[in-house]
Amino acid sequence: MKKIFLSILTTLLLSSGFAQHQFTATIRDKATKEPLIGATAILVGTTNGATSNVNGVVILNDIPEGKQIIAFSYVGYASRVDTLYFPL
Repeated sequence: MKKIFLSILTTLLLSSGFAQHQFTATIRDKATKEPLIGATAILVGTTNGATSNVNGVVILNDIPEGKQIIAFSYVGYASRVDTLYFPL
């Protein structure tokens, strides 16, 4: 397995409806900065997940308020888990 970690640029976008939030990230190779197509992001403990598009962008919708854990994975790369806080 490659010893390269996913480099994840994150942007938190807040949506106003029903206290749910949206999370957008661009997933890239740390060394080459190339976007990783088909990388997976999953909200841990739920079935809420998405895969990255041709630009490496992944969008998770309907994220509840509070502390959330998002797991990122891609074949041949080490997985990454991040804890994020979505405002109340």
